[in-house]
Amino acid sequence: MKRRKNDEDRNRDGEVATSGSTVAPASVSLPTLGDGASRPKLGQVLVDQQLLSPEALTAALDLQAASGRRLGSVLVESGLVGAHVLNDALAAQFGLPTADLRRISPADDALSLVPESTARARRIMPIRITEGVLEVAIADPGDPEVAAALSAIAVESVKVFLAPQGDIEASLNSFYRLLAADDEAVQQFWAASAPVQVAESLLDGDAPVIQL
Repeated sequence: MKRRKNDEDRNRDGEVATSGSTVAPASVSLPTLGDGASRPKLGQVLVDQQLLSPEALTAALDLQAASGRRLGSVLVESGLVGAHVLNDALAAQFGLPTADLRRISPADDALSLVPESTARARRIMPIRITEGVLEVAIADPGDPEVAAALSAIAVESVKVFLAPQGDIEASLNSFYRLLAADDEAVQQFWAASAPVQVAESLLDGDAPVIQL
């Protein structure tokens, strides 16, 4: 399996240059940060769905203010909600679909489009690519760096799903390791089977024999 190179550079117009050609940044199906005023608050979503009591939300907001951490992290770490419950609430807040990475095996061609360093830094899990549309799972739809990383991928558009951070990290550890192992195995195969010239003569001439 041959991995696609990801040495793209951005030009002054914000487009991505690849192999001498220029393609527009990928269209990303993420709400913009400016939409925040019209979105329901995460805590209110959980209360409305009767997944969190108003008293527990107040306590969590106090912890958030004291620690400076995100409300979702406070809720999960304090045991007030589970990771998948939080993910569903975030999906409702942002209007995005969810993906259960525990039951998904990503496609190799999708994995090859996102460098492992970017995938780990922004917690982006590629899932599959169909007709130029790359499907990915992310953990934080409110992070502008995630949107920037997705728009830099050399595809027509990116469809975004939400998944818990722990599931994304587990998938990254599993499938990028497998991809790297596959690449190493391919490299070893070709290294072992590279053409070698031998000093053996053909019956009808003196051309060297190429043995694989």
